[in-house]
Order: sequence, then C-alpha cells, then structure tokens
Amino acid sequence: QQQVITTTTGYNQQQSRKWPELSDLINFVNHCIENKNTTLRYWEPCVHMLSVGFLSSHKIKFAKMSQSSKKRKIASLSAIPVPPSSYGVVDDHYLVRRIFLKKDCTLEEAKEEILHGFEDQYSPSEITLYRDNTHKILGDRSLQKALSYPKEFKELAGFDSQGRVCAIVGAMNGEENELLVLPLSWSMSDAVVVQAATKITKNGERMTEENKKHIEKLCSNMFMYENLPAPVHREDWLAQEREWPQSLDELARLYKTREMPKQKQYIYLLPLTEKHAPSLPLEELKTYIEAFFDQDIKCMDAITLNPPSIKPGSHTTGQYGKLEKRRVKWRNYCEAAEKELASGQYSANNLLDGLSAVVNIPLDAYCVLGVTMADLYSGEDDLFTVGLAQMAEPRIGVFSFARYEPHSGIAKTQARELLVARACKTAVHELLHLCNIGHCMHRFCCMNGSGHLLEDFNIPQHLCPVCEAKFAYAWGDRVSLPRRMKKLLHFYKQYPMTFSNEIKWMERLDLLVTDVVVLE
Repeated sequence: QQQVITTTTGYNQQQSRKWPELSDLINFVNHCIENKNTTLRYWEPCVHMLSVGFLSSHKIKFAKMSQSSKKRKIASLSAIPVPPSSYGVVDDHYLVRRIFLKKDCTLEEAKEEILHGFEDQYSPSEITLYRDNTHKILGDRSLQKALSYPKEFKELAGFDSQGRVCAIVGAMNGEENELLVLPLSWSMSDAVVVQAATKITKNGERMTEENKKHIEKLCSNMFMYENLPAPVHREDWLAQEREWPQSLDELARLYKTREMPKQKQYIYLLPLTEKHAPSLPLEELKTYIEAFFDQDIKCMDAITLNPPSIKPGSHTTGQYGKLEKRRVKWRNYCEAAEKELASGQYSANNLLDGLSAVVNIPLDAYCVLGVTMADLYSGEDDLFTVGLAQMAEPRIGVFSFARYEPHSGIAKTQARELLVARACKTAVHELLHLCNIGHCMHRFCCMNGSGHLLEDFNIPQHLCPVCEAKFAYAWGDRVSLPRRMKKLLHFYKQYPMTFSNEIKWMERLDLLVTDVVVLE
C-alpha cells in the first residue's frame, strides 16, 4: 500500500515498509478528493483494504469515485499473450496474436502486419483471412466490417495511442495459413457498466426497492469486479465469437414479449443416471441452486439412460441407446477427431427431444434442467458438448458434468469439491440463459461465455452488477439479493478448499455494501 501511495500521488514519500496507519490512509483519500486526482483507480485497492480492515469499528464516509472516461485507450499489449496459469503449458500454435491495425488499412496491409505476428512464414497472397468460421475477408470493405462495431456497441472498441484497432488473430488450421480475425472486445468503462445495471425505461416496478438499493451499492464498488479478459487461446470464447452486451433495459424490453408467468415459479432438477457413470452431485447442486436463486428447488424422479450393447473393442458412430422407450443416438468413436470414447456419448439433440416427449412437465415448472454424468455430444464433428437447452416452452435443458471430473492424482474429498464447484457454476449459467439472460460482455463474470474447459474453469462464480440486476429483474419479488449473498457465502464456506477465493471476495464485498456510506 505504501508503494501505491508513493507512485501515484507522491503524497507520502516515506519508503518505509511499515503498514500505513488508519489516519494516513484517511488523509490520503482526502488528499486525492481535494486535489481531484485523476488516478483514483490506482488507489482503489488501498480504499478496499481500508474498508475491509477497519469498517467494522470505524464509520467512514467516502466521496464517490469519479467514473473512468468513456474515451478509453488500450494499454500496451504484447503481440503474443501469456495464458493464465490455470491453462498450464500452451503450445505457441494455439495462442492468438494481438495485431494493431490502422482503422483504414487495406487488406494487403493487414495481411502484412498479421504475418509479422506469425513469423512471416508466408507471403500475403498465401494466407486467407476470415471474419467468422465460414465467411472470408475478400476486400478492404469486408476487412473494415470485420474490425468495426455498430454505433450502439462502440464501447466494446478500444484503440491504442495511435488510434489503431487491436485485432485478435487465431489460426484455424495446423498450417496457420487460414486465420480468423476479430476485433478485441474491451471492457467497458465503469460509467457505462453502471448505466447498464441501473437504467430502465419501462416495467421498472418488477424489481423491488431492496434489490434496487443493493445494485446501487454494488455499482459504487466497481473496483471489486475484474475487467473482461482479453482472449489468449485460439479456442477462447472471444477469439471465436462476436457477442453484443445485454443491458438491464434490453432485458426489460424482451420481457414485454417473454414474461415469466407467475404460476410457473419453480426450477426442477431431473437426474439422468447411467449404470456405469460416476455418481451425480445432486444434493450439492440442489443446495447451491437454492442459494443462488434464493428459492426452493424441486427434484423429479430419476430417469435411467441405457447404452446399446456392443462388442468390446468395436467402434460405432450410429448405435442407439434408450431413454425409457425413446431411442437416443449413441457413439463411442469421434471420426472427426479420430478419437475413441471409452465411456460412449449420447447425442444431446436426441436426448433433449426425448426428454420433451417422455417427461411430464409440472404445471408450476418454470424450467426443467436435466443433469447427468453421462458424456454428450452435439454435432458429428464435436468431441463433446456440455449441454443443450431450448428457450421456447417447455423450457427444458440437458447438461453433462462428465468432463468436469478432475483427473486422478488429487485427494478424493478435493476431487469431489472441484466437481461440485464446476457443476454448480455451469448449472446456474445455463439456468440464467433459460431466463433470457445472455452472455456477459461487461466484466469478468459467471455469465461470460467459454470456448473450452480450461476457460470455463477460470471463470468466477459471481455475477457482475449488470447480470445481478438482470437476475433480480427476471425473478422480481421472489428474490432478495442481500439474503441471497448470505446464503451463497454460507454454501461456499462448506467447501473452503475449492471456494477460498470466492469466500474472500464475497466477505469483502459484503463489508463494502453493508457499511460503506457513499456520498454523491
């Protein structure tokens, strides 16, 4: 904290390693406010530590921090990013390149800049650029379209000091001569995020006053929420997809045509068991979803999945298993990946159709979430899929946690906790999709998309203020956000090894929203 103070304002020039006194920190805060210091973000961690350490015994009022400028510029980014430690060792071939391009550059100029990032192993005429998985960039206009954002989403765009756009470029094949080019989706300013979480033009009465005040408190502590990470792996979510942010107001307009019926108020869990599959963490999952949604969850009777009988060692891609009397496509070999699948996989599409046909949806069910430890796939080229859901009535989804089981080599208790944490995060993410809540583009959040398992595991458990506001709006007076926070913290503390970071984060946030008084 002493270093933060000296490097940002020069207010306290002592280089002592002694922990700052409470009075020093208060004086420092006041100094920044009085001098209208423009580097407030650098001392937010100092304010945070102050609030966590002393607010229980000192009532302190802070002036509201100024919002960061809307005209943000990208900080310096390395051309080849360093993946998070949770990704482990990643081969250079799988890493994206961050290429800065002039707004009005030609296709030929863009190819030359991109080739520098890939060690100039080709000439410009030998590479093909794509703006998505199927559409090629054929000319200058096509390139400008690929690198730009619509006016309503201009906050996603970022520029360096020379006004250049940062392009995320990833190889689409092993030869690295077919390249996917997407603009970097940059975290929005605090001011824009706060507006997205609080502004609502119609149907604002759906959200209770208690929940509105809670969202305002979250928005006054934006430094608790990490920025949206830039993609590093070519299979990362935002290295593969372009998504648009969804604000609270946009969800409210959507609910004019997709209102959540009052009589349909329960989430149902439907366990799908298989004879040789590992045990499903159903009780833990139910308890977590009850805490997350701040309401009771109901469980349906389990349905058994039966794989086909095949000869040991034989490979099949077109056999059928059974879901009661319905046939469900099953395979134990993926031709596209040339990979044997020891436990076999069920078609998620077939399984979802089968569930819609054989399950009697209760009249009070808002949605039914089928959960299983059997492995699933979607398209024939997919190695696996986590699940699938249908948004139209009846809202029903099926999700597999087979890929969430930790590898051998860790204690049984810790392995179970990891499985629970991963399964819980995926379950609530998909349930919020069934509430018409889209992927989050505002902050590092449970509602971020994921392109592969390592990225999925790296996503936090908590929601950002915008997604929490949308969640509160969707469920109206059925949920209390302060009570929900207490329930989640209680759940996390039952699994201290796995949820240690989330426990610390939530305890700090709880102190901030409970005790800090924010002055306009």
